[in-house]
Amino acid sequence: MLAVAAGCGVVACGPLTVPPNASGTPSPVHTTRTATTPPTPVTPPPTHTATPTPTMTATPSPSPTMTVTPPPTATMTPPPASPPTGSYSCSTSDQQGGCPSAGAYTDVNAGTYQAAHVVQDIWNPASALTSQALSASSMSQWQVRATVASGNTAVLSYPDAQDTLTDPTNNPVAFGNFASVKSSYAAQMPSDAGLAGSSDDYEAAYDIWLGHQGADYAQEIMVWTDTRNQRPAGDDTGHAWTDPSTGVAYEAWDSSGHNPVSLVRQGNATSGSVDLGSLFTWLRSNGYTTQTGINQVDYGFELCSTSGRAETFTVTAYTLDATCTSGSSC
Repeated sequence: MLAVAAGCGVVACGPLTVPPNASGTPSPVHTTRTATTPPTPVTPPPTHTATPTPTMTATPSPSPTMTVTPPPTATMTPPPASPPTGSYSCSTSDQQGGCPSAGAYTDVNAGTYQAAHVVQDIWNPASALTSQALSASSMSQWQVRATVASGNTAVLSYPDAQDTLTDPTNNPVAFGNFASVKSSYAAQMPSDAGLAGSSDDYEAAYDIWLGHQGADYAQEIMVWTDTRNQRPAGDDTGHAWTDPSTGVAYEAWDSSGHNPVSLVRQGNATSGSVDLGSLFTWLRSNGYTTQTGINQVDYGFELCSTSGRAETFTVTAYTLDATCTSGSSC
């Protein structure tokens, strides 16, 4: 999933894996660059307790007046920041864990053959990734809390909402089978709330895998919607695609062999929509792809660094809406 940046020097990795015990067609496994120590679960915050108030006692005095010693004021120490508890139906800290724990989510519409999951996708485990924990209730309600060392310069994970579209013959669904493919998102990173650490390095992005008959997951296309200290792989081509449904422009970055091609939004956004069908047409018309169909559409966060502290990344809305052409299956 990755194209990374002035900070994140990994160029590309393989497609995602459907989580264990989930139904649907599994997609190929990521190519792992390095592998060291797996992450450990996030430790829950301690329960705060108030200091008990001592009982007031009267101090005897030679005079008939009794002086009462006032009790000390009770103080309460606030708990450390932590993700909400009890608001998600599934959680996992396994490197390749996912939600739901069985079956698949149904709150997105990507055609007949879809299999939807939210996944950890720690595809490049390293000691710099101290912990990562995923919580989810659906494709449109999930969060990840991660601690990644300051100064780390490689993408280590891509927690994401993943929709596999590969057909029953294990081939991508042809572009021609779709009348339209559109998506919308609402996502929050620490930098959006002014909470970024000094070396925070990450982005929110779509990661889309295209292929053709007999060649699944042949090309990676990324659409960056929000970035903090990242630079895409390859070079800025000077070309831009303008989404006809919103008027938003995306700068095209190209790598050797057009893999990956990254479309970077001109101006960060924490919510919006993307006409993916129009993007695929533009990529083909301008020579950025010769692929003929879609294997997988994902949306999530590429993580390089959280400045060595636990930070939370949240998705509060997500849609993927595909309609088939008349008489076709998609």
